[in-house]
Amino acid sequence: ERAAKRPRVSQLSTGLRPELHFRELELEEVSWAGRGDGQRLSAHADSAHNLYVSDTTQIVRFARDGTQQVVASDIEPHHIVPNSTADAVLILRKSDKQKLSKITPDGSVTTILETSLPLYGPDVCRNGDVVHHPSTTRLERRNSPSGEVVASIEGGQGKFVSFKANSYLASGQDGHVYFSSKTCVYRWNLDEQTVECIAGHPKASGRR
Repeated sequence: ERAAKRPRVSQLSTGLRPELHFRELELEEVSWAGRGDGQRLSAHADSAHNLYVSDTTQIVRFARDGTQQVVASDIEPHHIVPNSTADAVLILRKSDKQKLSKITPDGSVTTILETSLPLYGPDVCRNGDVVHHPSTTRLERRNSPSGEVVASIEGGQGKFVSFKANSYLASGQDGHVYFSSKTCVYRWNLDEQTVECIAGHPKASGRR
């Protein structure tokens, strides 16, 4: 029988391959009073590896040693938003997704932006602007706290760019905005006002 071909392994790629090590922690017990049946928890990790977890009405911080502390309680129902602001927790009002707020490690709550329309997949840029996608084929950047649209771009079938944003947006340290679809990771270049696929294989044709 013909011997099976052995896959080629690059010594360089093998040396650069990261090793993941997991360690189970014993966490202090928390009473999630606001969590009903089927209610999901949301979470965010800061640069010091603390984990902030919300049950929609309170936020608890778990330290690296497993100890916990209630950071904020009796907040209007919300979800923690994955974000690029490492040392602050962003929350989005659960009922209508029209209010984005920031919670600092000391528990103070500040409204970043409140609009008359829902904010889908929002993130906060370095200058405080908020980016989100009001639809899967449109991206917006809004001034905070006025809510004025300062930049936007549309894509989709037949447009000069083709994309579908169905994830949270991520504001990068380079000033650009990143998001993903099912098959591709995209970058919204705010300087050139283009959206390009930087990883993956987009199904639809368009400028990349």
